[in-house]
Amino acid sequence: MTRAVIIADSGAVQAELTHTLLEARDIEIVRHVSGRSDVTTIVEGFRPDLVIVDEMRWPPRALTRVAEARRAAPSAAIVVRAERIEGDWLAQALRDGASAVIPAQASAATFRHVVAEVLTLLHAVA
Repeated sequence: MTRAVIIADSGAVQAELTHTLLEARDIEIVRHVSGRSDVTTIVEGFRPDLVIVDEMRWPPRALTRVAEARRAAPSAAIVVRAERIEGDWLAQALRDGASAVIPAQASAATFRHVVAEVLTLLHAVA
């Protein structure tokens, strides 16, 4: 079972991502985190295999959350869901530790597929 933490400011986004991930049936959501919370402490405490970061419509904060999650869970897959994916921002997200970045407009099936591929790669390396 893959343990996941979802970082998102919006309760609606948290619910949407939870519903989408639970349809995969092999993912357990262990914690929802507001983007304003102490991400490092929470992620360290739950030791997830997967961290989902919603861009929260403030791209610099999302980059900070990616870097914090990477430091707190160095072996976790980190998938960022972003409203706008621009070259410099995308490059920085990947440098900060994102395993994948997916557009917020992607379908639930596409989101699950990307997460599954990232987890497959993570398990292949481990």
